[in-house]
Amino acid sequence: MYPILIEVGPFVLSSWHALYLLGSFAAWLYLHTNRQWIFSELSPHQVDLTFGVGYVSGYFGARLFSILIEEEFTQPGFRWLQAIFDLGSMTLYGGVLCAVTALVLYALWCRLSILGLADLCLPATLLAVGFGRIGCFLNGDDYGLPLSLRSQMNPPWWAMRIEGLQDGLYRYPVQLFESIFCWGIVGVLFLFGRKKSFPRGRSADVCVFAYTLGRFSLEFMRGDDRGILFSPFLSPAQWVSLGLIFIWTSFRCLGGRESGNSPSS
Repeated sequence: MYPILIEVGPFVLSSWHALYLLGSFAAWLYLHTNRQWIFSELSPHQVDLTFGVGYVSGYFGARLFSILIEEEFTQPGFRWLQAIFDLGSMTLYGGVLCAVTALVLYALWCRLSILGLADLCLPATLLAVGFGRIGCFLNGDDYGLPLSLRSQMNPPWWAMRIEGLQDGLYRYPVQLFESIFCWGIVGVLFLFGRKKSFPRGRSADVCVFAYTLGRFSLEFMRGDDRGILFSPFLSPAQWVSLGLIFIWTSFRCLGGRESGNSPSS
């Protein structure tokens, strides 16, 4: 693993935070380069505002959820608020939930199409997640289950070891699987979305259902502590995945449609 990307004197750049910034830049670039054919009603200035709202809310949401859920923060009073501004672990779904909430409020305030904004922002988010998971891989976080005993004796080329665990076991590189999966979704939408002029909301549908179902499945391959929520058989991320599917399906069925189901281009 390579948790430190650059270290020069007192300056230290961790691999995860470097990939986080790279993913954020890739998302910003995606928003600008695809605005015209996905959500042309959005001006370049509004794209920057949208990115800013999503970035800030997503960052602090991911950090807050990690502090309150994963780190089991126990300091008295409101000392946990200070920890939000420290560099540390982050929870993806915490960032997603906070960013989605903030962007929906932003869309309502500016009277923007929620479906149009989702069509533009969700692929950009998956693009960023792909970079972030590579950062997790380099950091040795969110690792996979060990391979079978037979595979341990003759491991495939893609198997990995986590040095920090000091068990010498080859594991599934589930972080890289998620990166490839996220980029595959974005690639399919990029290649076929323009040609077929997807109706508004269709790209968002693909992102929500493909990623949540994919994440639900990949959770079974995770070897780190996933936590317990409601049941020991499903991880918190799997419950969130099911919740997001329910919320999005309800939104689409109860009114998340635009008149004429107009194309997004």
